[in-house]
Amino acid sequence: MKIADTHSLFIALIWMILFSSCSDENNTPDINGKEIWIGLQIGPSLEYDSQPLSRATVQEAGIYAVNVFWKKGSTFQPYATGLFEDISDISIGLIEGYIYRFDCTFLKKNELPYNNNGYFGLPFSITTDKRVDAAVTNKLVISINPLNENQNFHQHIYKGAMHLETNEISERPTDTHRFYGSATLDLINADPVTEGNRPAKFVSIELKRAYYTLRFAAENLSIGDSIKVETSNAKAFLIECTDATTSLSMSEERLFSLQNVANIGNGNINATENLPINVYYRPKNAEEWTSIISNQSITIQRNKKNLIKIINIDKHYDANTSISFEGDNTDLDPTEEEHQNIG
Repeated sequence: MKIADTHSLFIALIWMILFSSCSDENNTPDINGKEIWIGLQIGPSLEYDSQPLSRATVQEAGIYAVNVFWKKGSTFQPYATGLFEDISDISIGLIEGYIYRFDCTFLKKNELPYNNNGYFGLPFSITTDKRVDAAVTNKLVISINPLNENQNFHQHIYKGAMHLETNEISERPTDTHRFYGSATLDLINADPVTEGNRPAKFVSIELKRAYYTLRFAAENLSIGDSIKVETSNAKAFLIECTDATTSLSMSEERLFSLQNVANIGNGNINATENLPINVYYRPKNAEEWTSIISNQSITIQRNKKNLIKIINIDKHYDANTSISFEGDNTDLDPTEEEHQNIG
């Protein structure tokens, strides 16, 4: 299935030049340039799948949002966008003489945002005011208005925010395996040879994890002691000491999407994000929680199992001190963790 054609592309670009208030020649691609057909290959990164990318093999059920940008100067501008259930045959005609960027985010079928009769909310919303308004197109649609006024572009895929209901948005969704990838293509000095509307070049987008896991631990608690850790946009983590034979008490582990998935300016996925926390301590038989760490920031690693250890509880309980960190970097794997100590 061909999802863009020369005619529709030229009509859109001519309209933009004639009627847009931003009709400077540097703000739109040159419609007289030669067109090159590009095919997209979207698949898992080796970061989480050992299988090589293939256009015809791995396609997990779910929704894929794809944005295409163009650039001649220093800034990428919107070019085309689309929402896909089927990514087996994505192609688009691009005008030579520019650099293009292709961004994609993916959510599994059982982890999709709220939808109303087939229209999806964040992160797939297409309007600037974040409505539940994105329908599957299974094709790339030309959309070259600037981001601040573009009402048909999936510009919210760079944030973690997701519609849970019509009027309920989670800024950092839990138990949601968000994926994101980006690739660029330089057509400034490209060979314009094509075979009709058949792709002459292919671009591969490797989807990477845009999530992490997080849990907290506390050392040397006494039986009955409790620690409560509050984070933004999530219910509190609770650590309770119920076993005198272990020196380390653990909270549950939770999976979070990144709150800031990627940089919309360059398409790069974020490696870390800062998370402010408040920590409270309640000794056995006490009724009130005592604040021991207030509004301190921890750095969370994407694609990591982040374990935050709270140490020196007695010192904190007597007088608040600052947070210190130490740890190593390991991949997100059931047996490997990113360790940080606070105390």
